[in-house]
Amino acid sequence: MPFGARSRVWMSTALVTAAYGILIWAANRFVTAPHFPQWGLSVTLAFTGVQFVLAAIILSGALVSRTLTLLLMRRGMKVAPEIQSCLAAHANGENRRKRLALFLRRYPEVVETSLFAFLSSLRGMERERLQKLAADLGLVASWTKRFRSGRVSKRRRALELLAVTGSPEAMGVFRRALDDRDEWLRVMASRALVAGGNVREVHRSFEFALRQTPAVRSLVAEDLKPHMQILAARALPQVLRSGDKSLVLAALDIIWGWGRAVPVAEVSGLIDSGDAIVRAVALRAAPYASTDGINGKIVSRISDEAPLVRRAAAVAAGKRRIEEAIPQLLARLQDSDERVAVAAARALATMGEPGLALLEKEVVMGAPDAASVALEALEKARIGRTDWE
Repeated sequence: MPFGARSRVWMSTALVTAAYGILIWAANRFVTAPHFPQWGLSVTLAFTGVQFVLAAIILSGALVSRTLTLLLMRRGMKVAPEIQSCLAAHANGENRRKRLALFLRRYPEVVETSLFAFLSSLRGMERERLQKLAADLGLVASWTKRFRSGRVSKRRRALELLAVTGSPEAMGVFRRALDDRDEWLRVMASRALVAGGNVREVHRSFEFALRQTPAVRSLVAEDLKPHMQILAARALPQVLRSGDKSLVLAALDIIWGWGRAVPVAEVSGLIDSGDAIVRAVALRAAPYASTDGINGKIVSRISDEAPLVRRAAAVAAGKRRIEEAIPQLLARLQDSDERVAVAAARALATMGEPGLALLEKEVVMGAPDAASVALEALEKARIGRTDWE
């Protein structure tokens, strides 16, 4: 929590405690002490009385608030069709601003909800008219102000509403929201920026994704998928050449998450990295890297010194169906690491008749461990399963 927010919490706590103490002192001084001379009894009764009165006030306030809310909801439900009719007419070119401004003063939640529904479903000029209406009625400014709330639920709702306005003010809020402490709110902000289609904002969301947790990064990567060719032109190569291990791994993870062919030659170079983790993650992304010479590098890493790299190379060879890898994959059926052996067997199963024939031979004539993984791969191939990860 930022220092300023923490200070406000401590200040509020101190003020509430002081006010509570003053109430107990007043109740003791003017109510209980005159009737009960014993100091301990007097203070206890004052404390109990203040507790009771405050509880009664809170409960009464909650009851009154709930009653008023229900009444407003019932009245709002009655006028909702008329509000929606006005919004539809305004979207079609009729000026209903004054009427809607009156509704907004009386039934703000109904107008807000109805306008959000219209903006979420309309396109073209109709949507633009309602977006201008939202700004003219002061709703964009109101939602921007609401985003400064300390409550996460309010900030999320404000961001959701701003996302359909298409206003410059909203874009500024989305950029600030990328640093919000709430994880889901950060995803919403990135999603809104990408939806705008602006290349600069797409790059901003990509840079944001690189520094997020794997869960958030996977969500943002899905939103970035339609723009992956734009990112592959400059942003991805720059990150992969940066030498920053955390950013490189995150970028490779995004490529793997897209699961589509991307022309990024830098992936091939990372397969020869001196870091085993980088090599393994690069190999995981390799099936989707459209670049010359990558097949040979994948094959060479099937015999890597690190088990996680050998396994990743076997998986990549299977996904790309590199027949030149068959001899190395066959040798890996007796690998000291069982996961490597399993990956090699499954890779052979994807090679068609040559790979299946070798697996069948291994089941009959191979060593017990190799025969076991070969049999499992054959069974999966027969039922059409390709469980790579």
